[in-house]
Amino acid sequence: MAEADEQRTQRFYNLARTQQPHLARVDKVESEDYTGDIMPLWQTAAMNTSTHMNEAIPLLLDMNGKMTMMLEKQGQTIEEIKGLR
Repeated sequence: MAEADEQRTQRFYNLARTQQPHLARVDKVESEDYTGDIMPLWQTAAMNTSTHMNEAIPLLLDMNGKMTMMLEKQGQTIEEIKGLR
């Protein structure tokens, strides 16, 4: 959905029909008046960011735990090498 004055809406409509990303295909573009509420772009972006952060945080915590284990193992190996000298 897009909300703008008539000139900008028409420009968006024309661009959507004529300039798609590589490998994209637009089968149909519809235009109609809409009387409901449209979520502001900043609010949509904030929701998407929250969703991605909720997915990323567990992965980052897992990576942090593995890094800690690696560093501990590296420290043990260094101490073992020092003991062999």
